[in-house]
Amino acid sequence: MAARGDLIPQRPDEITTAWLTETLAHDATVVSFVASSPGSGVGFSGITTKLTLEWDVDDASLPREIVAKFPTDLAHRGLTEQEGAYEREIWFYEGMGNDMPTRIPTCHYATMDPGVAEEKRRRTSARMNRTPAPIARFIAKRVNRFIRATDRRYVLLIEYVPGARITKLDEPVPGADLRRILDALAEMHARYWDDPRLETDPCTSYNTASQNFKFLQAGYRLWADDFFARTPGLDVRHRVVTDWADENLDQLLDRLDQRITLLHGDARSE
Repeated sequence: MAARGDLIPQRPDEITTAWLTETLAHDATVVSFVASSPGSGVGFSGITTKLTLEWDVDDASLPREIVAKFPTDLAHRGLTEQEGAYEREIWFYEGMGNDMPTRIPTCHYATMDPGVAEEKRRRTSARMNRTPAPIARFIAKRVNRFIRATDRRYVLLIEYVPGARITKLDEPVPGADLRRILDALAEMHARYWDDPRLETDPCTSYNTASQNFKFLQAGYRLWADDFFARTPGLDVRHRVVTDWADENLDQLLDRLDQRITLLHGDARSE
């Protein structure tokens, strides 16, 4: 955790060579860097920037390319914070991510401002999930006005993995890629199955799928008709499944939130 007086950049233009030198903690000095796109598409929940570093010494062990991750500056940041996305990612790299059976980027640095205690956060979620449906729909229409972003700061510096490929969400995933993804997820689940840390590690202290199912239901009921009408390829068969999930959402989330293994929570091709 960071202290309030600490520098925690929240945009690429706030990064300095002095800050990079300090946070990367090597016996060398960053003399310059170039910020650019990491080539991974546009982030929904955060700002991701590739940094190419120049050091004052020629040492092959020093990181030359890293990725800096910041919270989004868009209106939905409040929702993203409500789900704990930023702090869960930092906690993962600081804790259970050190034991991953599959290849993940090395974390060079991670910090954030202190947040709300877990017990208080859970009480707030429980209260919100008792919201009557008409009020939940009213809030869902105006969610960015009611669920505001905090002034907490978060930052991650992780390894840049050259040559990594993505499949955009609107493109089919090649079969070979899909098999590799599913194999990796299965290996991760096996490693953490019934791991006692699932009950104590902060990165699993949030519900996996959502903290506020009442607002997920409200949003679905507000916009499902329009979404199905303007999305080619979806028909009544898909609508039957999504309607059933909507009606049974609280039981589905209770099942997903059982701490049986470590779940990514947003595994997708991109």
